[in-house]
This record gives sequence, structure tokens and C-alpha cells, in this order.
Amino acid sequence: MHRGLPPSLRDLLRLVPVLILDAAIVLAAYAAALALRFDGDVPGQSIRFFAAVSWFIALAYLTGNFLFRIYRTSWKYAGIVDALNIALSIGVVSMILFAINAFLSPRHIPLTVNVVAPALMLIAMGGIKFWPRLWASRNPFGGYDAGVKNVLIVGAGHTGQLLAREFLQNPRWQYRPIGFVDDDRRLRGVRIHAVTVLGDRFDIPEICTSRQVDLVALAIPSAGGAVMREVVGIVQSTHVPLRTVPGLRDLVRSESEAAQLREVTVDDLLGRDQVEIDAEMCAATIRGKSVLITGAAGYIAAELARQVFAFEPARLHLVDVNETGLYDLERDLEADEQESRISIWLCDVTDPAQVDEVFRQTRPDVVFHAAAYKHIPVMEDHPDAAFRTNVVGTLNVCTAASDHGAERLVFVSTDKAVNPDNVYGATKRIGELLVGAVGNESTTTFAAVRFGNVMGSRGSVVPLFLRQIER
Repeated sequence: MHRGLPPSLRDLLRLVPVLILDAAIVLAAYAAALALRFDGDVPGQSIRFFAAVSWFIALAYLTGNFLFRIYRTSWKYAGIVDALNIALSIGVVSMILFAINAFLSPRHIPLTVNVVAPALMLIAMGGIKFWPRLWASRNPFGGYDAGVKNVLIVGAGHTGQLLAREFLQNPRWQYRPIGFVDDDRRLRGVRIHAVTVLGDRFDIPEICTSRQVDLVALAIPSAGGAVMREVVGIVQSTHVPLRTVPGLRDLVRSESEAAQLREVTVDDLLGRDQVEIDAEMCAATIRGKSVLITGAAGYIAAELARQVFAFEPARLHLVDVNETGLYDLERDLEADEQESRISIWLCDVTDPAQVDEVFRQTRPDVVFHAAAYKHIPVMEDHPDAAFRTNVVGTLNVCTAASDHGAERLVFVSTDKAVNPDNVYGATKRIGELLVGAVGNESTTTFAAVRFGNVMGSRGSVVPLFLRQIER
């Protein structure tokens, strides 16, 4: 109908019915206040005066609404701040009109009308504007069909109440919150969005049985690993499916919504604090230097290569025997690069001649030695291969780094080297001793770092555990 009009004019035309309604509310509130003040017998002079100034009164309140951006509010999602804005708009204008009326002589509209009318106006105008929000939540447990899932929310804090509100406002998702559990004893019995806090985490089994819970939702993204593991253990005893909300980092990275439940992961259960990397120190060590990484096609070394490449080395040398892995990694790192800063070297670290030739050509400043065999059961069956790669290969790399003047070498070891009880751990422990021995006779700085079970890496026990749990 108004498609050919400018956008500003179309907006104004859509606003006209709202302005007329608000003006009618203002005048009706003042008329009702006059009737109350005079018990229905309003003097003729007051009626005539009110009729003469009614346009000014209505215009004053409409102007206040514009100044407080009342007509820019989406009332379907209105909250306390929006209610305060209506109160402020009506209150400020009412005080101005009260002051004007106080100085009028004769005063045909009593000052009490300037007090009663705004109260009536706030009730009527606020009620009408909040009606979309009230209508949306008229029946928090309505709108569900036979396939609805009863959800018990663990955590009645900020995230929990957001989750409950989203479920209630979106019944098409078919998640019906039947209660909260929270360890804060003060919240027991409290209603949040018409949903009651039923108990603490230890009441979960009883609640799941008595309330026929179909799903338990964890809404405690800031909880530590110990708390998560305990809650997961309690829920597992009920045989009810468990989901969790994204953490803060997930929300920022993927712009997820709090109501998008996901599976509980190993990261959630570990709950380890993130280690902060000293970016300035890393940059001072790597930027503008020649860096060489052995075993670069492996999971740990490939991620190390990505991190190192971000600190802008002058040249990054990737060493491995896995041709495909090196090629894929090189393509991945140089996807957005205009000029290549990467060289790949097909080299077996167990061959001292090959290793020496690579170091002679590359002259690296910093070396990360990550090449190794690491599958414990396989190494038990092939100890000779483990010795050649993990011991002899480490000796070859350390010797070449020292002979060709590398500034520093970092040897990637493992926690299995502590009191080793298998071939893999023993060979890595020998490698650590070799690093220390070569370092004592060299100007190169040698260091060894021990990794634990790196989640997602090939050979990690964590995927094995997950597959066993799924079965």
C-alpha cells in the first residue's frame, strides 16, 4: 500500500495509529483523574479548560515518548529497562505539567489530577505496550505436542534462566523445562520464569524418576572439570541423555545461542584452565629466524608448525618421511600467503647423512624435534624400530643442530618417560638423556618438554575411551 513512499514516510504512517492510541490514553487518563477528583461532578470551567489544553497535554506526552525512544522499542522482547523508560517519559512530562499548573491562577485543573493521571496513564500505556510480551508468555507450558521432551536444567544462574526462557518462548523446539537443580540452598523452591528450583545435584535421580525427565541440560558453562565429572556421573546413573550449553569461547567463536545444546565432550570433563602463551617471548624467539620442525606431518608437529608460522619466521622447514602429510600441511599454511616461506624436506631422521645434509642447507636457528614412533602397543612388538627412530634419530638431530650452529633445540618428549614401563617411554627417556648430554658439550641451548595425552592426536588413548563408551 505504501510501497512507493520514502522509507521515512512509510515509518511515520505506520506510527500514526500508535500515536493516536497513546494520545487517547493520555486524554482518557486525565479525564478519569478529573472525574475521580470531583466524584464524577466535574465543574464546567474545568471541562472547558481541559478541552482547550488537551492538545498540549497529549503533545507533551507524545514528545516525551519520542525523546525516550519509546517508539523505537520492540515490545515483544521488552524488559525492565523498557518499562523504566516508559515510567521516566511519563514521569518527566508529568513533573513539567505539574510545575506549569502550580503557577496558574485561577487553577481549573487541581494538582491532584497531575498526580493521579500519570499513574493511570502508566498502567494503561504500559499494559498495552507490554501486551505482545505478555501474550507470548501467556501460558509458559502451552504449545507443545505429544513429542515434547521434559528437560531438567542443571544450574539456575544466568545461563540457566536464559535457557529456560528460550525454551518457553519457542515451544516449537519441543523442549519443556520442568525444573532447575542448583547447589545454592537459598534458591530451593524459587520460581524462575514459572519454573521451580527443585533441589540440588544430588536430587537429580529422584527428580528424573518423579518428573519423567527426558533430557538433562547442563547450564553451568563456568563450572570446573571436577564439578562437571560429578554431575555427569550422577546423570549417567539415571540413564537419561545429557546435553550442555556452549561455553563462552564457543559462543564468541561460532555465534551460537545458549539454547543450542550439544554433547558433553572430553574437554568439558577435563575442565583444565587454558594456558596463556607469552606471545611476545615467542615472537622474539621465532620472528625473522629460520625454524626447522622434524616429524612435521604428525598431529603435534603440524599444529606446532601452524603456531610457529603465525609468528612470521623468515623460513619454516618441515621435515618428515610422509610426502602427503608434508604437502597437505604446506598447502594449508600457504593458503593466504603471497610469497612462500616454507620448505619441505623428505628426510629419515635415522639416516645421519640425510639429517646432516638438511641442516647444512637450511642452517636453522631454532629446531623442534618431534619425529618419533609413539603407538605403545606397536612399539612393544617392534622395539628395534622404536630405538632407531626415538633414540638414534634424536641423536642425529641433536648432533646436526650442534654442528651447524643452531641457537636452540626443543625435544618433544612424553610423560611416559617418567619411570618408564614400556618401550616407548624408555626410548623417549633415553632421548631426554641424549639431549642433556649433547647440550653439555655444545653452544646450542637444548631443552626437552613432556606432553601428556594430547586430545585428538593420533595414538591418543582418549578416542579409544570414547569409542568404548559409545559401544
